[in-house]
Amino acid sequence: MSTYDAYAEAREIAKRIDLEGFSDHAEKMRNAIDHGQSGTEIFMQLRFYLTQLQDNIGIDPATLDRINTLVGKINVALAR
Repeated sequence: MSTYDAYAEAREIAKRIDLEGFSDHAEKMRNAIDHGQSGTEIFMQLRFYLTQLQDNIGIDPATLDRINTLVGKINVALAR
C-alpha cells in the first residue's frame, strides 16, 4: 500500500511554483483539486498543468524532480 498523497504533493508543488513565479499555474492546480468532480478529472487537470512546466528552465531543479515524480504517478494511476 502506497502512502504517497498526490493531492498533498500537488499542493506543495503549487506552493513552490507560486514562489518561483508561476502563480497562474499554481492557482489552476489548486482550483483543480478544490473543484474537480472526480479523482480522474483532478488527475487529468493536474497532469495537464504540470506537463506544461516540465520543460521550463525557470523551474527550480528540486521542484522539477517533484513535478516529474507526480506526473509519473498520475500517469500510472490513470492507466489503471
